[in-house]
Amino acid sequence: MVKNIRFEYADNVPNDKGREEFMTSQLNRWLKEYEEKLNDENGIVSVTIGTNNQYNFEFVGISDELRNSIDINQHPITPPNNLR
Repeated sequence: MVKNIRFEYADNVPNDKGREEFMTSQLNRWLKEYEEKLNDENGIVSVTIGTNNQYNFEFVGISDELRNSIDINQHPITPPNNLR
């Protein structure tokens, strides 16, 4: 499990623990093969949740080598309808 996942919200977007739990689960599945390296480097997965169910995520504090090895296009995060 990735130890450091941080959620931030755009202005006027309320915190949503259900969405955070869902996204954490999806991120951990996607990043399973990288979790040891992410945790060893104390990397942070930072997720910014915006309006209209938009989000951005970035990797903070990790090596370029690790960042380049993660296929960002393979992320699985599409919240189910009840979390939109």
